[in-house]
Amino acid sequence: MLSLSMDPEFALLAKQPRPVLQDATVAREAVSAARQEAGPRLPDLDLEIKDYNVPRSDTEKERVSVRIYRRRNAMGAQPVLLYLHGGGFFCGDLLSEESQCIHYALKAECAVVCVAYRLAPEKPFPAALTDCYRVFEFLWSESTTLNLDRDFI
Repeated sequence: MLSLSMDPEFALLAKQPRPVLQDATVAREAVSAARQEAGPRLPDLDLEIKDYNVPRSDTEKERVSVRIYRRRNAMGAQPVLLYLHGGGFFCGDLLSEESQCIHYALKAECAVVCVAYRLAPEKPFPAALTDCYRVFEFLWSESTTLNLDRDFI
């Protein structure tokens, strides 16, 4: 049996998390402040960015916000990277990793779909997972309209 030891500094952090990690509001504000320090995104003439609002279900009026990044000159149906932003399902949003989504869309030559899933603790598990799966269903059913290759999501 493999026995791994934990880094002593990390062990202290795990036992007593930083205050920013104990309050979702504080964590979200910290992420937003860091993003603002990074500055605005630079416009890219080769990039198309579109926002969509996907119904959470066939019966609910609430929607999941989605942002799709792709090259402007893309030909044919594109493969899709369904991108679930970081943040441990309690912080982050469509903008928190926008530069990464832009990078993937331009360099990997695929459509990048970033999901603004619901966040805990206000919306506990499985809310975020349900939102992400609903977006996957949307991409599958609307692939022709969105010019996406649903066999490569």
